[in-house]
Amino acid sequence: MKEPTGLLVGSNLRPDGVTLIPWSRGKSLAWDATTPDTVAASRLQSTSVTAGAAVIHAAQVKDEKYSALAPTFIFVAVAVETSGPWNAEELAFVRELGRRTTQVSEDP
Repeated sequence: MKEPTGLLVGSNLRPDGVTLIPWSRGKSLAWDATTPDTVAASRLQSTSVTAGAAVIHAAQVKDEKYSALAPTFIFVAVAVETSGPWNAEELAFVRELGRRTTQVSEDP
């Protein structure tokens, strides 16, 4: 479901999507995507020193924003920098999504 409302009573949180069936451990999956700019003036000091610094920060911000979903949802922040770096959590998520898709479709 895209941009669902009402995931938490009294909350305006609207992640980009949520699965209608459980993803893992009996919980549905919710995700929110962002694409931080690697060379933005506000990030250049950290991204010029550490590859993926902008994506790490963006994922942390999303994780904090959606932390209230943790008791009932598995949340994944999908953050990809404009120059390409992904953080480990979303890379693992995309690999798992691909594995499950291959398993269901039987198409490698």
